[in-house]
Amino acid sequence: MTGTSQGDTPSPSYLTATFDIPLRALELTPAKPFLVRNERDLIKTQDFLFAEDVLSLSSRREGLQDKADIMSATAAILGILFAILKLRTSAKNWGQEPFGHQNTDYLLVVHDRDWQVTEVPVEYATPENGDQSFRYLGVQMDNNNQSKKQFTILNDHLSLIASTARNKMASPDTIVMAIKLSTHR
Repeated sequence: MTGTSQGDTPSPSYLTATFDIPLRALELTPAKPFLVRNERDLIKTQDFLFAEDVLSLSSRREGLQDKADIMSATAAILGILFAILKLRTSAKNWGQEPFGHQNTDYLLVVHDRDWQVTEVPVEYATPENGDQSFRYLGVQMDNNNQSKKQFTILNDHLSLIASTARNKMASPDTIVMAIKLSTHR
């Protein structure tokens, strides 16, 4: 966001005021909600925002395009510069698609604040093209809902700590402290 320094005292208020507008618009978008089950009901997922990172889900490509249009309009109206090159997209077929629906890769149309078009490829996550995991707020998210990538990262991290502790003949208390410190970076 141009004009607001990170760490500046009023910057959280500026971000809240600025991004409340598109988040409310995204919330009111009737198109194709992504539903999850809680204990009793199916509920519509909310779009997430942490600082300037937005995570938005939709059950259909049309819904995702509607959300991209809302965020594009936000950029144009508020003069916000989005890092379109950092935009991450993927699609997953969970079944129950409408009759005749084809799960083919497609292009999401995004406009910048000057309304210049960028087409962003959206690829379906399939076993043939890998897990298509992505990183959001420091956490590796897997499209296959099995957290294999996150498990691999955690396993590699703990193996490194265990190897270092073994080589230094560290006490159990030191190993526990090393794990605690390494997970809070």
